[in-house]
Amino acid sequence: MSFLIYHRLQLLSEPLRLRILQVLLNGEFNVGELTTILQTPQSSISRHLKHLLAQDLINKRIEGSTRWYRFRPELLSSDLQNLWNVVGSQNTEIYKEDLLRMQSLIALRKIDSHQFFQKIGLQWGEIRNGLFGRSFLLPTLLSLVENQKIADLGCGTGDTLYSLAPFVTSLIGIDRSEEMLDLAKQHLQKYQVDFRHGHLEDLPLEDNEIQTALCMLVMHHVSDVSKSFTEIERSLKPNGRLILLDISKHQQVEFQTNLGHKHLGFSKEDLLKYAQGFHLDLFLELPKEKEALGPPLFLARFIKKS
Repeated sequence: MSFLIYHRLQLLSEPLRLRILQVLLNGEFNVGELTTILQTPQSSISRHLKHLLAQDLINKRIEGSTRWYRFRPELLSSDLQNLWNVVGSQNTEIYKEDLLRMQSLIALRKIDSHQFFQKIGLQWGEIRNGLFGRSFLLPTLLSLVENQKIADLGCGTGDTLYSLAPFVTSLIGIDRSEEMLDLAKQHLQKYQVDFRHGHLEDLPLEDNEIQTALCMLVMHHVSDVSKSFTEIERSLKPNGRLILLDISKHQQVEFQTNLGHKHLGFSKEDLLKYAQGFHLDLFLELPKEKEALGPPLFLARFIKKS
């Protein structure tokens, strides 16, 4: 008896088998569908189905050239049912992703795309992310960026430049830290990026050299904000744009003592005072993410006065 229990525990301890059973608990699926849902090679799926069939854990139905599989725990012996009640109750994140892909596949079996979206409604975001991930969104939006000369002011290790580089052929990265610039150069070595050492109060840019300036979470570190805006204005072509992402005004003084911030964020009124040579074209207070420990952020877009 102890050997039998050990054998059954061993049978149900394999993670992929458990994922297969979790899916087959919801209906009949063929090998191709299981491959799509579980994002696993067909050979692995077939091997585990063979093991499960041999132990009478799943049922098989043949329809033409297609084999359909299903898991019905109510047909198991009482000891196997008890074992399944324990191992099958593990609701891990990977099961959730499998079930989202399964729901999408079931919906696509039965209805056309118009009916599909009518039926799933607000669940589409979760289903789409389960099927395709989230990384496609940023490149899609960046494809809208015009191919112009853009300078990232305070580029750090080059993360923003790395996202822009496939879409923009003329990029400049500026930072006051030579160590940061060295890391950025390594990060973007396959792209042609013009890296320059300098700071916002005295930008290493010619007059009217760039069409867009990006300044992301940098301005609160700058001592002379007015001088920085003047330098950015000088560097931009007529009607050039400054995209500014920074911290909204707050009272958390520990950001100055612990993180070296020169300013406790900015209000819209502060920005209008500093940006005398610009029109404020857009100002958005961004919703704070649940996991974020810092103050909320804002996004502002300025157009240089002609």
